[in-house]
Amino acid sequence: MDLDITADDFVLLAHPPGKPPIPYVYWNYGVTPREEYDKAKMNGKLRELPFNHNPKFAAEIEPSLQAGIEGLAIASVSFFESWRAYEAAICLVYPFGIERKY
Repeated sequence: MDLDITADDFVLLAHPPGKPPIPYVYWNYGVTPREEYDKAKMNGKLRELPFNHNPKFAAEIEPSLQAGIEGLAIASVSFFESWRAYEAAICLVYPFGIERKY
């Protein structure tokens, strides 16, 4: 993903100076009302739409919130499913348990 700091400096945290980048996930959701987005796109003015921290920024709550919740829920379930597989593998390798370091 390209660095994009129009909204947050989070992307900079994963790129420490003089060190290799740290893997991270950063989700971008479109929250501009559909009609407003389509009009700006048709007129070649997408960059003029208000973004986070802009006083004219006005997110369309629905369906944006629903899409965000569903996307993050699916990602969480996927992550924890793989974590559960990892835990099962650890139980096979260390049937009497191991001291947890996390």
